[in-house]
Amino acid sequence: MDTNSTQTQTGRSGDDGTVAVAACADTARDLDRERWLAGALAPRKARDDLAVLLAFNAEVARTRDVVSEAILGRIRLEWWRDTIRTAAAAKSDHTPDDPAVAAVLAHPVAGGLARLLGRGALVPAQLIALVDAREAELDDAGPGDVDDFLARIDATAGALNRAALRILGVDTEPAREASDHAARAYGIAGQMRATAINAARGRVALPHDLLAAHDVPVSALRAGSPPPGLAAVARELAGRARRHLVAARSLHREVPAAALPVLVTVRFARGHLARLAHVDFDLFSNRLEPAPLAAPLAVLGTMLTGRY
Repeated sequence: MDTNSTQTQTGRSGDDGTVAVAACADTARDLDRERWLAGALAPRKARDDLAVLLAFNAEVARTRDVVSEAILGRIRLEWWRDTIRTAAAAKSDHTPDDPAVAAVLAHPVAGGLARLLGRGALVPAQLIALVDAREAELDDAGPGDVDDFLARIDATAGALNRAALRILGVDTEPAREASDHAARAYGIAGQMRATAINAARGRVALPHDLLAAHDVPVSALRAGSPPPGLAAVARELAGRARRHLVAARSLHREVPAAALPVLVTVRFARGHLARLAHVDFDLFSNRLEPAPLAAPLAVLGTMLTGRY
């Protein structure tokens, strides 16, 4: 079964897994460019580990886009759960010569995860939680209300940020709090930017109660004919995102510099929200994509100033 794009590349190169890391970095760059660029703020070893985490996250996140039926998505995600368990067991219960383990670890992401789990840089529960969050997306109609909308962001972007902090060796309450705020801001902006793409696929990921409050029928979004009220929905969500940006930035004096590869997403989110305001909160505008240099310049700004 062709479970994902990274699988098509050879996974291991000796014990150091340099080919696997390169394959993961390619996947992260292609499917999650901004977070991949943020890795430049991390030390080299942590940068490689972050690439593995981002490649894994990207592969499970795209499940809904690459399957034609929910049952196929569940099979794909169960494959990932089994892979996580095998990778975790490989660190202590098996030798690399075990044929069953070797077959799984030949996958670049699986091999990378085994090394991360073996060093304690990640724990299986963190990874399985990310898989579970994506399974919940397979056949649901979208978030019923704002609380549900934010809970989904916490379970995906928020959980990813927490895992990245563990890789970076950051374990302080201010860093975790700032990370959670950053995830919400970035996640809200991301969901708004994806509205038109989701609509073309018959999906609506914005909170349904907020849409109803502004007289925006879900059917109109799916038809690609959003009523004027959608801009009001976007303004309200953008306001929430900005409040999370302010909360994240208010903690900057208490957050160690090692957390910057996670928290630079605050700069990314701020740029996305500014572009949204520039097009009068038109979620179907073709001018929402950032300029090619926007993310690199955001990373450079953080690198030079130590601020996110």
